[in-house]
Amino acid sequence: MFTHNDLHYTNIMVHNGHISAIIDWAESGWYPDYWEYNSALIDTTLRPDYNAILDDAIGATPCEYLMVQTLRQTLA
Repeated sequence: MFTHNDLHYTNIMVHNGHISAIIDWAESGWYPDYWEYNSALIDTTLRPDYNAILDDAIGATPCEYLMVQTLRQTLA
């Protein structure tokens, strides 16, 4: 699946309550379908409600999220 791979809320432009643009496509590419959700959750410290927003917008992938987090901890 072609994904943005950096779908942080600072890359989502909103105008009058609607998404008007998604910027910064430098990290985009072909990744597994769960990757967008996982990469978007890397840094949610500035906006704690972002997890719930992603769950609604993209769809949560809890098993894949745990797998990716385990791999990141193992490789760190």
